[in-house]
Amino acid sequence: MAKKKKTGLGTDAFFEPVASQPASKPARHQSITKEDKAKVTFYLSKRIINLLEDTWIDLRAMADREQRKQINKSTIVNAALEIVLMDHQKRGKESELFYRTVRRFQD
Repeated sequence: MAKKKKTGLGTDAFFEPVASQPASKPARHQSITKEDKAKVTFYLSKRIINLLEDTWIDLRAMADREQRKQINKSTIVNAALEIVLMDHQKRGKESELFYRTVRRFQD
């Protein structure tokens, strides 16, 4: 049986050097082009998948017709991860991410 070709970067997608971003715009205001994207695969709990679906529907209902075309689950996940990861970089052991992934095992 032939091996399946790996196309994603896995966790390597998150470890791109920060210096690669142009200094002209803050990271949160940069447009993400198709060339800036990489396919990655993660397992999510059914609860998170349902929350993502509900949030996608909710955001599309809030947006005008033209904006709806731009709202997809990848955009939501990208924004949510950026918020959480930037918060962790800023707050470290005080971040919600640290609490939910590391500290909960220490208690």
